[in-house]
Amino acid sequence: MFQQLLYIFLVLFISSLASNRTSLTGGYWIINNNINHTAQHNIPGTIHTILFMAKQIPDSYLENNDIDLRYLIYNNWHLPKQIYLFSDFVVSNQITIHLE
Repeated sequence: MFQQLLYIFLVLFISSLASNRTSLTGGYWIINNNINHTAQHNIPGTIHTILFMAKQIPDSYLENNDIDLRYLIYNNWHLPKQIYLFSDFVVSNQITIHLE
């Protein structure tokens, strides 16, 4: 049992050394709901903090703003980001997407 686990660990470790990684964190993401809000921001973040930092909504912690802004969580939000992949990444026979 131990040898099998060690073998699996070694295979995963060696395969991760040969992998190409493209980070999706940082940089600016464009966030929009296709209705009335579009903003650029770093990810991670919440809809409320992103729109507040872009000066599109008031502070959700003041007065009744948490209730007035609740509609934002029911919208469909899109967070596209353009990434560039090198040719060795595109021709690889295995691509793993890892989100943390």
